[in-house]
Parts: sequence; C-alpha cells; structure tokens
Amino acid sequence: MIKCEANPPFDSIARVREISDGKVGTLIGWGGIAWGAGTAAGAVGVQPGSAVVDLYKWAQRALDRGDVAEFDKRLATFIPWITLWIANVELLVAIEKEILFRRGVIATNYCRRPTTGWDSTLDRTIDEAIAFIESGDFSG
Repeated sequence: MIKCEANPPFDSIARVREISDGKVGTLIGWGGIAWGAGTAAGAVGVQPGSAVVDLYKWAQRALDRGDVAEFDKRLATFIPWITLWIANVELLVAIEKEILFRRGVIATNYCRRPTTGWDSTLDRTIDEAIAFIESGDFSG
C-alpha cells in the first residue's frame, strides 16, 4: 500500500497499478479532495488527517455498501472545507490542531502561527465542521 500525494492523482494511481500488476494498492492523499474520482481510477482508500476522521469513515461506509451516490453526497458535505484548508500546509496544520483542541482530543492548540493569514472564513468553516460532527450520528 502506498499513499499518492499527486494532485490530481489519477495518472499516478494508474501507473502504480500498471507497474505492480495490481499488487500495490494506492491511498488518496491531499485530504481526499480527489477521493471520489481517485476511487474510480483504482485507489483503494484515503489517508486523511486526524481532526475530522469520523467524516471520512462516514463516507467510506457508503462506499463499502456500494452506494456511490451517497458516498458523493457525503463527500460534498465536508470536502469543500478540506479543499479550503489544504490550500496552505501551514494553515492546514494549525487548523488540524485547532479542531483537535476544540474536540478535546489534545490539551492545547499551540502551534507556530502560520505565516499566511488566518481569517474569519477559516474560523467559520472550523465552527461549521465541528457543529456538523457534533450534530450527527456517523455510524451509517
């Protein structure tokens, strides 16, 4: 198993399958922003960050049932946040820590401040993500 950080990942996934005769599976990186299309290209899963992993598991359960429409619907719920957050790695690290802190997973959100701007849009999306997670049952 390898993780594909190419963006977009499709050609890399196909190449890994080709040169390994299908023996090496590929996980989607980059926050899973290309997970849906990556799965269609032959990826076997996603390796996300830990702050909202329950949302990825929620999407995976739909995929495991073969319900691609529900999988796509679930991705559409949270991938826009991930897409915004992953645009800058420094911000992504700080956002992951902030979410883990607010969810009580880690004791502090201490992190070197990103060199790029943290703005109200980021705060709003973090609040939305946490509220969404806290409002639902993601077992199905």
